[in-house]
Amino acid sequence: MIKLLIGVLSFLLLISSAIIFTPIQFFTGKWLTNNDYFTVEYSYLNGNLFSGEVLDLYIDQNFIGDYTYKTNFSSSEVKVNFLAIDDRKVSGNISKNLNSLNTNSFSITNLVIEDNLSVDLIKGLNILININELTVEDLNCTYINGTLLISSNQLKDKLLGNFSCKEDNTISANLKGANDKNLGTIQYYDSQVRVSILTSVLPDKRLNLILDEVSFTIDL
Repeated sequence: MIKLLIGVLSFLLLISSAIIFTPIQFFTGKWLTNNDYFTVEYSYLNGNLFSGEVLDLYIDQNFIGDYTYKTNFSSSEVKVNFLAIDDRKVSGNISKNLNSLNTNSFSITNLVIEDNLSVDLIKGLNILININELTVEDLNCTYINGTLLISSNQLKDKLLGNFSCKEDNTISANLKGANDKNLGTIQYYDSQVRVSILTSVLPDKRLNLILDEVSFTIDL
């Protein structure tokens, strides 16, 4: 799920850099294909200053999806509303302060990401991410107010976490159950997601006897 989040944030950076120009096709050249931050690939890109769409978007060879965007202007900022138009459930807003031309600094509001995945020990995971506000300065997370909800028929309890920005540009969340007991952690850093969940949440009692927690890493 964090992989999807980081991919969406990368897509938002792309849009925030393009919104002051028209048409958006001008960005299909060297900036998109040769930049210091990420590699962008897509099958279709069309639009202008006010609206558009991008299909089959890949960030660093990770499939992000198909999106539309709409742009609103005020005297102090530009706000872009984005919406996934494939089978992914992603929506939100990105805002850019017009007083700064630094495209690596922006804010994201009302970001909602819902996804389903399975890992070796847990099948049918439903992931729901709600970020009320995220502030990025020079591509570093400086403030985040958001939650992560993980549920599955194979989990004894739902896991809820509150995101926070840590040192070295790490985004993390402590996972807690209904009784507010710590049941795991999630951390993103160095293009990897590290997930740890206590075995007491899993139905396999044999794991409780052998291990205190299970962990796995997702490479981005």
